[in-house]
Amino acid sequence: MTASSQEELKSYYSRSDGSYESKASWSDSDHNGPRTGINPGCKITSGSEVLIEDSLIKECNPMIINEMGRVLVRNGGKLEINGDLEIYGKAILEIDPSSTVTINGQLTLSGGAQLIIDGNLNAHGNISVTGSANACGNGQANVSGAISGKGWCNSIHVLPIELIDFSARLSDDTNILLEWSPKLGTPSDKFILERSSNGMTFKEIAVLKEDDQTSNDDLKRYVDEGLRTGTFYYRVTQVNFLNVFKASKLIAVSITKAANSDACELLVNPNPCVPSCTVTLNDCPNSVYKTFVMDGAGRTISELIPISKTKQRIEYHLNKDNFMLPGVYIIRATSESDSLYKKVMIR
Repeated sequence: MTASSQEELKSYYSRSDGSYESKASWSDSDHNGPRTGINPGCKITSGSEVLIEDSLIKECNPMIINEMGRVLVRNGGKLEINGDLEIYGKAILEIDPSSTVTINGQLTLSGGAQLIIDGNLNAHGNISVTGSANACGNGQANVSGAISGKGWCNSIHVLPIELIDFSARLSDDTNILLEWSPKLGTPSDKFILERSSNGMTFKEIAVLKEDDQTSNDDLKRYVDEGLRTGTFYYRVTQVNFLNVFKASKLIAVSITKAANSDACELLVNPNPCVPSCTVTLNDCPNSVYKTFVMDGAGRTISELIPISKTKQRIEYHLNKDNFMLPGVYIIRATSESDSLYKKVMIR
């Protein structure tokens, strides 16, 4: 059998679980054939076909299938690529109904490339389909990023990947306990923890290196200490050794005045604000606060001027007719040591 260029077709058959790069993982005759002493390499091109029936992990970044190269994952085979996958030219990647391909990076299809998904595709990144390339089949794609391009067929069942089980809760009056369990298949390098007071702008609060002695499936913990009253938003990002980022869902936790009796409290009454309302800062002794109105994108619209002020209470007046269109806004009160936020609806 010859390729279109008349060169002899070179076939590589997986013969055991393990590393894609290992020469012991391959035969050139059949699945149970003798070792060939070579592997298919990081670039599968014209004149080459790769048939995978075992569980293999590939460290190439990127892995390339181009021209008329062909990769078939069949009979329960599994291929995990720790990096990006690029398929272009007239190349083909086929995943049969009992098999799985996992990509810990970006997937790009271009030219006249074909991706046939009758089994399972796990894509921990974005998928781009351009040119006359297409991705079709009757299988399932679990995707953490975005899919772009008209060549993606609707027959593929697409589900989002929940990369990290993440929870947050009060551990005592001023501390919040964060717990998470990673799901990314490759070993983690570190975890980045972030906190926000408004759910839009985040501040890094900790970077935790993965312990080499700890299983990647173990529950991780971190305590965010010494917080004041308010609502806090958290997310955790898992980073592997290839610098692939996987973010968790967003979680909100509130510390109320009852749990922290010494903390300041920011109130808006009534809320929704129809057509005017009062903004109040309660129990903020010995602090100088400035209070601002921000739009939904976090841009400052104006600074509020107090209508009354005591040691324990500061009041401001809001009136939509003065400076605001109807919509959702954020009130931000800041001092040298604290920031408080409250959403308000102006009607």
